[in-house]
Amino acid sequence: MRKIILFLLVLFMFKKQFSQNGLCFTPASYGPLNNLGLTYSLCKADFNSDGQLDFVSLWLQQHVYYLNLSNGSNAYFPTITFTSNPKVSFVESGDFNSDGKFDLVLAQYNMNQVELLIGDGAGGLISLNTFSVGTNPIAILAKDFNADGKTDLAVCNQNSNNLSILIGNGLGGFLPAVNYIVGVNPHAVVAGDFNNDGKLDLSVANNGSVSILKGNGNGTFVLANTINSTFLFGYTNAGGDVMKAIDYNNDGKLDLVGVGNDSLHVIKGNGNFSFNLPTIYYAGLTVSAIDFGDFNSDGKMDFVTANYFSYNYTIFLGNQLGTFTTTNTYTISYNCFSGRPSFVTTTDMNNDGKKDIIFGHDNCGDITILLNCNTVDVGIKNYNKSNILFELFPNPANDILNIGLSDTEALETLTIQVINSFGQIVKEEVLHLAQKIKNEKTAFIKIDDLPNGVYILKLSSRGTRDLNPDSSYRRNDNYLTKRFVISQ
Repeated sequence: MRKIILFLLVLFMFKKQFSQNGLCFTPASYGPLNNLGLTYSLCKADFNSDGQLDFVSLWLQQHVYYLNLSNGSNAYFPTITFTSNPKVSFVESGDFNSDGKFDLVLAQYNMNQVELLIGDGAGGLISLNTFSVGTNPIAILAKDFNADGKTDLAVCNQNSNNLSILIGNGLGGFLPAVNYIVGVNPHAVVAGDFNNDGKLDLSVANNGSVSILKGNGNGTFVLANTINSTFLFGYTNAGGDVMKAIDYNNDGKLDLVGVGNDSLHVIKGNGNFSFNLPTIYYAGLTVSAIDFGDFNSDGKMDFVTANYFSYNYTIFLGNQLGTFTTTNTYTISYNCFSGRPSFVTTTDMNNDGKKDIIFGHDNCGDITILLNCNTVDVGIKNYNKSNILFELFPNPANDILNIGLSDTEALETLTIQVINSFGQIVKEEVLHLAQKIKNEKTAFIKIDDLPNGVYILKLSSRGTRDLNPDSSYRRNDNYLTKRFVISQ
């Protein structure tokens, strides 16, 4: 009897918090909970403009999707249910009418179209229009493909074996779709610069192959290569989350990381649209989705997989050499009888600069949030002894990184630098703080031209008062830094 009690006590403590190999996660006391269903797609964005992430989730075999709005205090309002007569197969967010508020795009599987819903910035979504694509759209990617500052769409069409490109006009409309033939049953698409020419290219996961499309910088593409490799459909058809483009080994060339049946596949890129053979790492029974982030704060990219039939997840700790130093597998707590993890995404939920992990569960619609409780730092010196604080959101970021400042009244300019893992400055902007920005205390920087990875954002100030008021530091030491991840 004592052994049983001891075992249950240890199990309870493990579910509350675990710390191993520099990793530390603890379940959040909050998390959205929807109706029963199977996870099919999930996107995250700040739909009500409170500085915290909200979730739109979609459950398989249903004509409804759910919006979970944060209340701004680490909790969520009751779920809002939306009905869609056509079957919805994927959800994606972005600002499609250039009003600074997040909108939503739905892939309507049986109608061969996508529907655009405009966000009002307060959590409301209003249907604007539908746009024709190929047969049975199954995954959507929102990016700026022609570098005009307006958000475009790439749509995988499962049963016409092509990819639809819709160029946005920045007013909530799109030009007619241009279709590009890819492989059989395309089910995932990611963007990245695979030949280092400064233009966005595309990688499309098909059944039995991966199509690499070269971007011309004007919104058009041409097939550059077909890789004889398979990134499988996630078991629950989370089509956009089975493949990632990232410079995993820090050689300046984008790699591809994707889902095998029970494994993680890492394919090294050569910077010229060619790729090496995959290196395969076992994860768990039927990997359903992947994402990445620096989970142990060592400045190196790690990966996490949701393992559907294992009822667990695996974290792969990276070493920046294209391999992993160790793997760690953990059980997930859930609030129903059979809550298999079907979706995983990473973000900084509580704005503490650390990557948290979010899981969606089959059969119960439960969303589990694991907060990163790691106290290790990578040694980035942060001169932040004043009352001026800043936050980065969303984190991981996609196209735009927002910078929220606690006090800008005494500042005239801010210099923003983005620094990669080699210590190189890859982007720099000087912001002259107009009164509008000072009042809103928010700035932003576009990052859609940077590859996926871990970065440092450095703020340097100039004004009537330093960011760091300690006179022992020189003005050129007057800066603040935060770590963030680009995940496209």
